[in-house]
Amino acid sequence: MKKIVPFMLACAWLAACSDKDVNQPKPSKPGQPEMLYTDLKDKEVKKNGAVFIDVDQDGLKDLFFNTMLVGDALNKLDKLQFFVLSLENRHLLSSLDDRTPVYKKGDAISLANNNGYYWNHVLQLVLAQKNTGIAGPPYWIGDWKNASHKFIALQVDRGGKRYGGWIEISFDTANEKIILYRCAISKDAGKNVVAGQ
Repeated sequence: MKKIVPFMLACAWLAACSDKDVNQPKPSKPGQPEMLYTDLKDKEVKKNGAVFIDVDQDGLKDLFFNTMLVGDALNKLDKLQFFVLSLENRHLLSSLDDRTPVYKKGDAISLANNNGYYWNHVLQLVLAQKNTGIAGPPYWIGDWKNASHKFIALQVDRGGKRYGGWIEISFDTANEKIILYRCAISKDAGKNVVAGQ
């Protein structure tokens, strides 16, 4: 009987733990800033569907994910663009074009300009694009078209201070959608962050 009681208590404790408790982000690791996490509940961005995100939970919308259909008469293409629009935020941009790096979990995201990328107040970033022409099958372009649980780096400016953060996304070209999982922003200004942590 003495062995059954601890087993039953352990079973009751496990049953009481909800998925929410199990899936809570882990506390910051030593040397990393404390992060404010937002569960985006696997929101989907499809054609003609928009999602707003309040990254720092201050009641203001920081990011806007949406699609846009662009006609290119010169190249005889219809372009379905999947983009993120920043409202008062910074994104990393290539010094050569308007591309932003694809981060994987555990990658360091520096607040400094680095590796040919610089932080800029960019209004709109096209993540991936489906091209449909008169002849031939449709095809996808863009660094994010094959992203699976990858991270977009961002900075939020508040009161003259910069806060680093990220958004975790996947791209599903077969179903023409972006999936938004979660985002996080540092609670400490001027600190580098780690994607996914």
